[in-house]
Amino acid sequence: MASAIVHQVYIGIGTNVGNKRENFFDAVNRLAKLPDTRVIKESSLYESEPLGDAKDWYVNGAVEIETKFKPDMLLKKFKNIERAMGRKKVKKRWGARIIDLDIPRCRRANSSYFP
Repeated sequence: MASAIVHQVYIGIGTNVGNKRENFFDAVNRLAKLPDTRVIKESSLYESEPLGDAKDWYVNGAVEIETKFKPDMLLKKFKNIERAMGRKKVKKRWGARIIDLDIPRCRRANSSYFP
C-alpha cells in the first residue's frame, strides 16, 4: 500500500538478454507508470562483464524516483515488472536475465537513509 510519505529511491537496473538498451528503457517507462511515482533522474548506461553462468555482457544504469510506495511494496511492484518483461525465477545468483531491478538506497523525504 502506498503511504502519504514520499520516498526517494535509487534503483539499479541491469539486463543481459535480448535488446539490452530497449529492456533498460522499457523498465524505466514501466517504473514511471507506477501510481504516485515520478522518475527524477536517469544515469548514463554502462556495460559490465558477465558473472557466473551468464555469457553476455550486462547493460546497467540507475534511476532516481520519488514514490509514495514503501520499500517492501515497491519491491513487489519491481517483481511484477520483471515478470511482465519476461524474467523467469531462477536459483542462480549470477545468471542471464532480461531485467533486474534492485533498490540499493532508499530514504524518506527529510530523513536519513534506511534499508
